[in-house]
Amino acid sequence: QSLSAFRVFVARLPVELNVAHLAIIGLGGMWRQLGTEFGIVPFGRLGDAFCALGVVEVVALQLLFCIKAAFCQPDLKAEFAHRVNSVFFGCIPLNVMLVSGGVAPWLGDTRAPVVIWVVGAVACHVYCLFAVSRWILDKNDFELGDFGTSFLVPTVVLNLVPALYGGSLPGLFAPVFYLYCVGLFFYLGLVVIILQRLLLRRMFVAPGLWIMVAASAVIAVVHLQLFKDFNYFSQGWLYVGTFKFLLLVRVTYAFKSAPFTLSCLSTGFPLVAFARAWSFFDKFTTGSGDGTPATLFISFALATLATLWNACLVLRIIGGLVLESRDLGQTSTSVNARTKLMSSPLEKGYSPPGQDGCPIVALP
Repeated sequence: QSLSAFRVFVARLPVELNVAHLAIIGLGGMWRQLGTEFGIVPFGRLGDAFCALGVVEVVALQLLFCIKAAFCQPDLKAEFAHRVNSVFFGCIPLNVMLVSGGVAPWLGDTRAPVVIWVVGAVACHVYCLFAVSRWILDKNDFELGDFGTSFLVPTVVLNLVPALYGGSLPGLFAPVFYLYCVGLFFYLGLVVIILQRLLLRRMFVAPGLWIMVAASAVIAVVHLQLFKDFNYFSQGWLYVGTFKFLLLVRVTYAFKSAPFTLSCLSTGFPLVAFARAWSFFDKFTTGSGDGTPATLFISFALATLATLWNACLVLRIIGGLVLESRDLGQTSTSVNARTKLMSSPLEKGYSPPGQDGCPIVALP
């Protein structure tokens, strides 16, 4: 009976959980960056702890998904066939690639992190090609309401995030610049569709909009890493990301009473990326790597906010999984029958008062 319950539990594991690891390993890199920039040793040790936690989580979750692929194939195929949920499968090779960045300081000057990055980046880009070609060849016509921020995952996230981590590794300028250009191309194209949907149709998913904050922050940092000099292009993207951050704080607060869903996980990594971008503020503005007290304060405040928020998300996920395990015998094993707490209505939501027909999934 316990084996059957475990199988049901694995069958219900949503692929969207892979997004959570982006934030955990990202927190490790962010605190390491703060420790290096400002010479604060405890920050670096905290970063090492987050990286170790992220590596353990990635390994554990991938083992569970291997079990799901072996014994729960119908459930896995149902997720892969879903137009929205399928985009998150690309986060699996991305997580493996991020592990290389997390363990790189512990491996010294070996070529292992570069090899792992190359394998992960190639896998991410192949999935990007697969996802885009799948959309183009899809026999079912796309409506404007079908396009959401989840479409930024295989096109923008799977290109810019590898470029972000590859920019700190030696001898990878050409492939990093290639991924950077592809991610920037898709972001500038898809963001127009998303803004049209947001402003004209008033249809959007509030947590998913935070991906645009991450995109602006990552574009700024990757540009700085590639060209090693101060310019207004990278600084401008940091300011655009700051405006998006302030705007989305207001938007998500307005719908704070909506229930928690898996789409809320998309808020974790953007906060980390935004905080990390601000740790480079002196390089953006003066070209100097010397941290000023003002930059230290802003970076520490944003890093603390990102850490506390991601801790809340992790605790919420654990609570959801516990409730799932208690309810195993009362519901079906189908992906479509997952409980409300762990469901992922990325394209369905809750209409705020006075705005019928405006589906929004907002933060708690």
